[in-house]
Amino acid sequence: MESDSWDNYIQEVSDLVEAREEYQKKLGQIASEIQKVQGTAGLVGFAEDVKETTGRTISPKTLRNYAWTFNKVGHLDLPEDITYRAIQALSSLDNPQEWIKQMIDEGWSSSELVKRIRESKG
Repeated sequence: MESDSWDNYIQEVSDLVEAREEYQKKLGQIASEIQKVQGTAGLVGFAEDVKETTGRTISPKTLRNYAWTFNKVGHLDLPEDITYRAIQALSSLDNPQEWIKQMIDEGWSSSELVKRIRESKG
């Protein structure tokens, strides 16, 4: 395998991971907005409309999970490069802003934050 191919694969994977992160964050915001206006029934209807319009499926339960996560931490000042996995971990806490502050102050990566949250839960 040539090094150009290798470098192209690295860039392509990087782009895919970034797109996944953005998709997860945006889907949480959209699901939250729909749920606020139309409730859980709105998420069911939205999932049906997505499938009917695009042929792509997303379950109402998945939309509820994204909305729940967004509702827990979407209002916080999150680091721009925080991963969705770290956002999910933060959403399980009573004091996510304190953890974000510690993450920033100590220079933790998203992986380090998730690890420390898990450790704190035993």
